[in-house]
Amino acid sequence: MLGLAQAHLKYTLGDETMSKFRVNFLIVFFLECLLLLAHPYSVYSQDKNFEIGEEVVVVTNGSNLNLRQGAGTNYPVIAKLPDGTIMRIVGGPIEAEGYQWWELEGDLGRGWAVGIYLESRTKEILPLIGSKEDKPFDWRAQLTCPSDREVFQGIEYCEGTYQGFPVHVLVVDLQATGIDFEYIIPKGYSDGHEGKQPCRDPNVPAWAGPAKGCYDFSRDKYPTIGIFAAAERAREVTTSSPLAAIINGDYGSPEETHGPEGLMVIQQNRYDGAKNCDDDYNAALRPWLGIAKSIDSATGQLFVQINRLEKDSDPIPQWLYTGIGGGPWLIQEGQIVPGSRTCQGVKILTSLEPIENCTGIWKYPKPAPLIESYNPSSCRKAPHTAVGISKDQRWLFFVITTENQDPSAITNFMLKTLGVWNAMKFDGGGSSQMLFLGPPEIVVDPSKKGRELSNYLALYASKGKGIILPLDAEPKEKMYYQVIGEGQTAHIQLEVTNSGAFTWKAEDGIELRLEPWSLLSPIVEALPLPKAIAPGETASWDWKINTSGVLVKRFQMYQKGEAFGPEFAVIVVVVPKTLENKREEIARKIQERIDQWKAQGEQELEKLVQQIEEWALKQITNQINTLCQSLISIFSLSASLLFLRIRRSN
Repeated sequence: MLGLAQAHLKYTLGDETMSKFRVNFLIVFFLECLLLLAHPYSVYSQDKNFEIGEEVVVVTNGSNLNLRQGAGTNYPVIAKLPDGTIMRIVGGPIEAEGYQWWELEGDLGRGWAVGIYLESRTKEILPLIGSKEDKPFDWRAQLTCPSDREVFQGIEYCEGTYQGFPVHVLVVDLQATGIDFEYIIPKGYSDGHEGKQPCRDPNVPAWAGPAKGCYDFSRDKYPTIGIFAAAERAREVTTSSPLAAIINGDYGSPEETHGPEGLMVIQQNRYDGAKNCDDDYNAALRPWLGIAKSIDSATGQLFVQINRLEKDSDPIPQWLYTGIGGGPWLIQEGQIVPGSRTCQGVKILTSLEPIENCTGIWKYPKPAPLIESYNPSSCRKAPHTAVGISKDQRWLFFVITTENQDPSAITNFMLKTLGVWNAMKFDGGGSSQMLFLGPPEIVVDPSKKGRELSNYLALYASKGKGIILPLDAEPKEKMYYQVIGEGQTAHIQLEVTNSGAFTWKAEDGIELRLEPWSLLSPIVEALPLPKAIAPGETASWDWKINTSGVLVKRFQMYQKGEAFGPEFAVIVVVVPKTLENKREEIARKIQERIDQWKAQGEQELEKLVQQIEEWALKQITNQINTLCQSLISIFSLSASLLFLRIRRSN
């Protein structure tokens, strides 16, 4: 029983030697005895009803769970599973040493672990494991987004790096107006109509459904087109907004014997599935990207989702306008999906609906159970394309890696650099392509094959100036002032803190602007951003000016011509040489007024500026008037004495 206590500590702490902990095993032994008396058949309530293929989460309250070669502490530890690790049940359970053991498989290996520290992913425990803060992830920090590519409203074409290799990123702001997506598929022939028309069947006529297939008459293959031809097709589909980009999408047949393999929803119409004589059931097995038609008035965002149908016969959601397949699921609720690096499927269908409405060769359901699967080459070391969504569902990312790496590269990039909450892979390898219509026009084709494909995703957007990030700023002072002598230069250190969630970068048109002297003035006076400013950091400018009298300037942070954060003011009071001895008094009086304003809760800045400006002008004017009156009196006295002297001389 003492060994049982020791084993329990090893399971919890993941420390084979327990050298970091000084434990009185006699006390542990006593506690174990009490537990055994309370539960004579089990040390803990540990039985779990996991199913083979089910995903589980490691829950150890911050420690590691030992993954062993066999069910028992006498087997070597092959990996230590951190809290929050997601694994898949592939065997078990086995009772050993008073515990229930399960065989697990995931990115850290395959082995056995005790079941009391495992929870099903369907439980509410998952969002608590590795969950992100409510503050948005700063995806802007590590990307370069050149300003000359900011030509569409709500879209940024950016570049990042992973392990020193370039990564292409297309960012879409789902709150921007004018954003649209369309499923782009080639035109072809079928047995049901004359002439060339857009394909409405993922199969060739021999294996067709109610749309009677689609094929290239000249080659007797399923139609495919290159990315520039896809752009022309996209312009035929809609002209509601300018075409911004084309991205490769779902898998197709390398031999071109069929079209898209996953969910195929074009303008709210579904063309795949068992009811359409499509026998792969991939809309339920594989994930897909679903996109709504227009912005939801309740959320102010275009709704997008990565999901899969529970079963193939389920109706598609009413909001779903465009649905395009892919897989595997790379990131789910902020966690890397086990097995995604090698395209291991996790979804299992235990019952399959009948195949219906075949117009070609009749098909029969495959034997159940059917497990999510992919062509082995889908996750080989090659360039890859993926799509991801932020936790707040505002940002949609299309990503293409450029080097021969397995999908773990694009997964880690999206998780660590973009903070993606959910992500799935599209077709990759020689199929990874993107066309950004600019100008400048940019073609991303890492394999340089120009491969023709059976489907693409088109992105449309209004012309504009890229993405307007939700930024915020906090000036160190609402009112800066300096009292100087005549002929001197004012030096004022202006400081503004980035109080928002995203990094400030000069390429985003971020600058500190001075209020123009006239609303009609075309001249914009601005202080450029000295460097990139991360959230919580402070930007600083040394502002110098030569002036006279009382000068008032107002400043505010701007991004691409749009103001953000509160404005602040600068007052420079120039004291004439004749009033140099009054300089300190004037400065003290200004500070007293500012302190009084702060004590009253910093009401309206404009009133404070006006009060100080008027007061300073009045003080200087009064001092000058007093001086002038003194001079006049002296002059008058001197004149009188001169007049008397003249009279006497006469």
